[in-house]
Amino acid sequence: MGRNKKTLKDIFKKAAAVKKRHEKHDPAWGARKHDVFSATVIRVEEDAGTKNMTLMLDAGERIEDLQPGGGIGLPGGADQTSISAIVGMLKIKNEKEKQLAAALLQPNAPYPGILLTPPSEKLLQLLDKKLTERPCAELADAHQNLKNILADGEKIAELQAAYDVADLLKIFPKLVTAEELLAAQGPAHGNKTFSLIDYGEMTADDGAQRQYLKISVLPEAGLHVQKLFGEGSKKVLHFGETSHYLAGLKPGDRLHINKTAKNKDDFYLPRDLSGGTVMIAQGNGAANFISMLKEIRQRKNAGEVVGAVNLVLAARDEDSVWGLKELKPYLDDGTVARLDIVLADTGVEKGIEENPQEPFPQKTKAALYVHHGTRLADDSQDIRSAATGLFDPAIEKTVYAALKNGGGVFISGGEGFRNTIKSAVCAIAARQGKMLSGLKGKIYTTKSTMRIQGEDRGWSRRLAGKFLNEHLKKAGR
Repeated sequence: MGRNKKTLKDIFKKAAAVKKRHEKHDPAWGARKHDVFSATVIRVEEDAGTKNMTLMLDAGERIEDLQPGGGIGLPGGADQTSISAIVGMLKIKNEKEKQLAAALLQPNAPYPGILLTPPSEKLLQLLDKKLTERPCAELADAHQNLKNILADGEKIAELQAAYDVADLLKIFPKLVTAEELLAAQGPAHGNKTFSLIDYGEMTADDGAQRQYLKISVLPEAGLHVQKLFGEGSKKVLHFGETSHYLAGLKPGDRLHINKTAKNKDDFYLPRDLSGGTVMIAQGNGAANFISMLKEIRQRKNAGEVVGAVNLVLAARDEDSVWGLKELKPYLDDGTVARLDIVLADTGVEKGIEENPQEPFPQKTKAALYVHHGTRLADDSQDIRSAATGLFDPAIEKTVYAALKNGGGVFISGGEGFRNTIKSAVCAIAARQGKMLSGLKGKIYTTKSTMRIQGEDRGWSRRLAGKFLNEHLKKAGR
């Protein structure tokens, strides 16, 4: 047992030394980010395909100022089976190097996972160099394909879109060590964002006051065609690393999180709410609005003049409307004046579809439509032939009123959704003969309220230290 403990300690010391060398040559590796907090998953619920997880922070820990657009970070999570398989694809001399490779590649060790990231051009060049110096007959065809890819920028982009590091190492096994892989690939970039709601403090079972948070995660996957190495247009399903990791959490599981700084371009409520507010969300992007609605209610109850709040939720079908349970209290108390549910059509051949669902019959005033997840219209306007994208008249009226009166139009969802809805909102002003810059109101866009993400450009010393301590505890240290 003593030998195993020493081995584990030595491995992490070696991993730390490798990291130190990297950060000496690349400052991004040494960037200290943010304070680390620990939480326990206490409840998991499913809502329209989205996993909603309630987290309880450890006693004595509290994340302050969770404003819309702030963030918490999380190292990307990779499946341990995948790590073991990839370790087998690396160039390894002995058992100790194998353990070092596993430690370096384990997301809960000093580094976030890089196995499921797009291969860097530097990694491609390293593989080419090794095969040029020591040709391998079995890999001759693959090597020639690699050379062709490196000579064509479009093919490099295609490779990075359809293959990840794990795929590449399976094609070119046992050529690089874990240290070479880390040096060539660089820090893992994982800016995938997820929504978070702050539920404030509650009394835990032990009687202590704890902060409770909720994250909402939709497990994602993408089907990619791989054909650059003679696969014959092989279709490979790549799962969203962090989303599947989070969606797999169960009550009792531990989660380490680190607060990140608020992005100046993210959501924030204006000082004056009298001009009215329109919130348009795609899927669980509506979670962004929970914290904002809470603040609007507080300011309204404090006597502030608050204009009408209108909410539009877009989803791919009637069963995918996120957040009805979370939003109902704000409809019941009048914080939200009107809620409209619309369909986000993901196939152009489907045309325009009506959403018959009325989750709040007394509050839902109109049947609306969304075409291709971007444009809103009523049933008298076939937007397939519209040049600008038309809003339902009721929505268009409230959007323009908010812009004219100094209010805010908040758009939350995928990048394509945000960009096109923003353009459609600008078109509303144009139809009134106005430039957006000439109106008092403002358009706000963001991906999510809070971020749970892979470390971006470097990793936190404290985060690594916390993981290391837990590994050593499990080993009996």
